[in-house]
Amino acid sequence: MCACSLENAVVFGSYGWYVYSLHMWIVGCYLSSVLEDLQTSNVCTTVYAYLTSRTGLRRLMLICFIQLLAGLGSFYLAYTIWSLRLTTAHERRLSSFDNGCANFLPISVYSAALVEYLGTIADRGLPLFLLTSRKIELKTWTYVLWNVIITITGVKATGMFANPVNASNQMFGCSGLTKSEHIFIYWVSPLAATITLYLIFRRHVVKTVKSE
Repeated sequence: MCACSLENAVVFGSYGWYVYSLHMWIVGCYLSSVLEDLQTSNVCTTVYAYLTSRTGLRRLMLICFIQLLAGLGSFYLAYTIWSLRLTTAHERRLSSFDNGCANFLPISVYSAALVEYLGTIADRGLPLFLLTSRKIELKTWTYVLWNVIITITGVKATGMFANPVNASNQMFGCSGLTKSEHIFIYWVSPLAATITLYLIFRRHVVKTVKSE
């Protein structure tokens, strides 16, 4: 999943917004068809499962470790593909990392953290709200479309990752942000949003766990 995300910039740079959006939707629908959850690679999903007592602390640590390894592996997979220089877009992508990647946010660090926080809330909050309040479960293609809309809304501001591993996979250590600023924006904010969602929906979670 992270490797596909690394290619998003290539698609956007080569074909523009419309193809970029369609590409994300098609890839998202495909991944949803082969994975139990589109957010399988997201640390926030794992933390939410722990908060709702659906996984233990040991399993939480193990899954997060595997997710970090997978994120690192996906970068090297994408880097290997770029090294083949199949297209000029791949050459540019390769050059951008070889010459020292840069991450210059058009907004302040606190604004960027707020964008990632709200993006995570919107991404996971709508499905949870509809399921708990309206007993409506979003269809796969609908949820993926919602995910694409959120990404497009915030991509110019922060990249709109709402996924700590994916964000670090692509930008940790790049110039423009200190390591502490990166952690604050792309780790603290999404995880704080995850805890917020748990606090909002915990009554339903407790009721569901008891009934099970």
